[in-house]
Amino acid sequence: MAEVCVDASFVLKWFLPEEHSDCARAALLDYQEQKALFAAPGLLPFEIISVLRRKVYSGILLPSEADEAFSCFMSMKFKLLSGNRVNRQAWQYAVYFNRPNAYDCFYLAAAKILASGLWTADQRLYNAVRDELPWVKWVGEYGRHL
Repeated sequence: MAEVCVDASFVLKWFLPEEHSDCARAALLDYQEQKALFAAPGLLPFEIISVLRRKVYSGILLPSEADEAFSCFMSMKFKLLSGNRVNRQAWQYAVYFNRPNAYDCFYLAAAKILASGLWTADQRLYNAVRDELPWVKWVGEYGRHL
């Protein structure tokens, strides 16, 4: 079974009708068929909950839609990484890539520690690191790299 590190932007595409949601849903189908085990840093639930709430607050999602997405997310199993090793690696990536926020570097750190790829729908992150971290993959390419 392949371990696949995913970030919040990728996971949210499972629940929200956005560009490249079809590619992210292909990952979800692989998960459901036991072809992939998803991993992420421990901050994944915080980010998912925050984005869902912000979308309800701003009127993009109905409360019932956010509740359904949250329930689906909570029913899934993720390998969540945390601790000093992840923190140190995230710090190193944030400094090296001169990132204004470090949260996305936690996903890079988790993927490096697991020696797996990282799937993202965060265009800024992808553009910032893709030349030096070829294991960071864009959501639109899912299915071609498993």
